[in-house]
Amino acid sequence: NDGRILLRRRTVLVMQLRDYQQENLSQLRDSLRTNQSVLYVAPCGSGKGTLISTMVHRAVERGKKVVFAVHGRALIYDMSERVSKLGIKHGVLMGGIRRERWHPVQVASIDTLHRMEFPPEADLIIADECHMALSETWRKTIAKYPNAKLVGCTATPIRLDKQGLGRASGGLFDDMVLGPTEKELISQNYLVPSRVLAPPAPAALDKVKKTAGEYNLKSQAEVCNTAQVIGDVVSHWKKHASQRKTAAFAVDQNHAKAIMAQFRANGIQWAYVDAETPDSVRAEIWKDLDNPTSGLMGVSSVGCISVGWDHPIVSCVLVARKTASLALWRQMLGRGSRVYPGKQDFLVLDHVGNTHLHAPHGLFEDEVPWDLAGLRPEDMPAKVEAVKTCDQCYATFKPGPTQCPYCNALLEKQVKEIEVVEAELTEVKQKIETDPRVVKAIYDALVRKAQERGYKSNYPEVVFKHRFGYWPPRSWKQSYA
Repeated sequence: NDGRILLRRRTVLVMQLRDYQQENLSQLRDSLRTNQSVLYVAPCGSGKGTLISTMVHRAVERGKKVVFAVHGRALIYDMSERVSKLGIKHGVLMGGIRRERWHPVQVASIDTLHRMEFPPEADLIIADECHMALSETWRKTIAKYPNAKLVGCTATPIRLDKQGLGRASGGLFDDMVLGPTEKELISQNYLVPSRVLAPPAPAALDKVKKTAGEYNLKSQAEVCNTAQVIGDVVSHWKKHASQRKTAAFAVDQNHAKAIMAQFRANGIQWAYVDAETPDSVRAEIWKDLDNPTSGLMGVSSVGCISVGWDHPIVSCVLVARKTASLALWRQMLGRGSRVYPGKQDFLVLDHVGNTHLHAPHGLFEDEVPWDLAGLRPEDMPAKVEAVKTCDQCYATFKPGPTQCPYCNALLEKQVKEIEVVEAELTEVKQKIETDPRVVKAIYDALVRKAQERGYKSNYPEVVFKHRFGYWPPRSWKQSYA
């Protein structure tokens, strides 16, 4: 759960925020006192919607008018439900929905808002999933509200070209508030860790060229929409994830339908959803997927389940498309990370090598140095380490251990090229950095982050301890005293 219902006052439900949510909310309010726009960044499943809904509730209590600007029907329904849970009366501005413009809060489709000659008044605009909010449609719509404060929310504040969302990079935001990392939320049992089975980079996909920065979908479909994509997706799912509810990501609609057909041909109940799926049909699919006793084991799609799709029961993310977008990749991973009764982890079946492609940020637990300017060259390591493959069990992981962490087989000491085993997924694990120079540099970066953002004085030590398993030397802290 994103928060706990504390009490009922008239028709308003007051949510008890987690400690980090309360701290982040205070940081957002402080930033808005001096900035016109602020970006809130926190992982998928961290409760951004609850935090923002609480901010809106408090704004309405002060007589303010608020507009939620959202892209896509699914996200509009989700945000409307969240606001409703707080007892906030609101209107929905979207095609096919009766408009109730007299409410102080409006949940609006960005396309509908853009087309309106007389849009609703707003003192505060909330841009959900704002890493998508850089198109001309978004810019022109936001420009209709020159005096309103703007708050953007996302787990992935980066564009395809690795540029950020700050004004200096051509974005919309003056400041950024960072929430907890994926590792921190996992340690507090608010998210579950990942386990990754991934192949070496496939030769056929290496030939797929990019168009406007992303891998060409038509060329990629010719490679992926076959009976096998680096191993048969169904046979690997049956071997590794047969008891897990699954979200499957495809290249295009035909590919997604082919994945569904392949599962059904093997006697496995599977569904397909796209933007044209009727709302009633989609709702029935989600209901069956969320039911642990139903026979529906998975759903395949292209873009409908990539962002803002909240189904905690999903514990397997099956990826059959390659993407150059770090934001899209980490959004896909986030679909499996939410907690659910009995859920210990979520499994990533990466059939196309995205984990390797986006190293050192390809694992869900990898900490990405988000910045308003994007991912700067100085934030990237000079050399990205390759992965080891166990010759006995084909598990794949970053160099470090002398034995396979899964089958305990002794690993070759000498450095050698990874042996590619056709059609066999391999497991990827994180490595704990041991180079003392790199470790010290990480600590220094944590200190700078704490100083720049006004975090508590023990923030660098606590995060360092969580990451490495031991406290940093006292001399390091004294050098900053």
